[in-house]
Amino acid sequence: MNGPIVYNIALVLFGNAHILENETPSDLWDRSFNQFCKEVSFVSFKKTVLGKAKEVVVSPSIKEWFELMKRKNYRLRLWHQGSGRVDERFTAGFIDGGWNWNIVASNGRMSEVWTAQWNVWNQNDPEKRIWKVKYGLVGNGSPLQNSGKEPIGRLVAALRNIEDFALRENCHSFAKLFGNSIETIESKGERRFGYHKDLIPSCYLGSEAEYLLDACQSAWVFGGMGSWNDLGFSGKAQEEYENVSEELYLSLIDSIVHIVNDVRPTKFST
Repeated sequence: MNGPIVYNIALVLFGNAHILENETPSDLWDRSFNQFCKEVSFVSFKKTVLGKAKEVVVSPSIKEWFELMKRKNYRLRLWHQGSGRVDERFTAGFIDGGWNWNIVASNGRMSEVWTAQWNVWNQNDPEKRIWKVKYGLVGNGSPLQNSGKEPIGRLVAALRNIEDFALRENCHSFAKLFGNSIETIESKGERRFGYHKDLIPSCYLGSEAEYLLDACQSAWVFGGMGSWNDLGFSGKAQEEYENVSEELYLSLIDSIVHIVNDVRPTKFST
């Protein structure tokens, strides 16, 4: 998964951990999803007397935004607003690609929609923290409703189909990634292969979300040059490639949203 998607996932999970369990780890800024970020701020927009939009800082840091959400008695949810275009997956590996990933903060009576803008501030930063991220309050409205769907079965089926296709077409490195994802799900997390191993707050450790998000990381092959999106085939194989790729992409989105929004704090002994 690209950085912005992972970042939205992390903000929802760690934000809800703070809201529900008063848990905000001291190493939040050193976690893998934050390693390339210099700063993260949260802003709203107000019109001036001339009708122009003026940016107003709501929270200058993640922890202060978490505390603001807690004071408002909000719970955070992940929302993917798809374009409906069949070629959406071709941009999904890039900043601002894959249409809109948003965070919805809701208290059951009202909601706020927050969306991120990523900007490079210094490509030569010695710590490689080249990004400044700004979340903007872009909408208010009624609470986001649950879909009520359980998409993991669909994801496993999509993984098996695309793994079979990859093996038949001698795309063994990609078949290995799909197989890793299946292995993580079937072993219930005993074997994991994802890059972000610190994406889950401690109050969620032991939940299905922990290993299912790991599996989604292994299966996310939608990037730029050299990725699964960069492949091409002849004849009917190309049509099958398009079909299995689109099904995996859509099932991954549904699964990620479901996993993040459905997870609950777990109780464990010390």
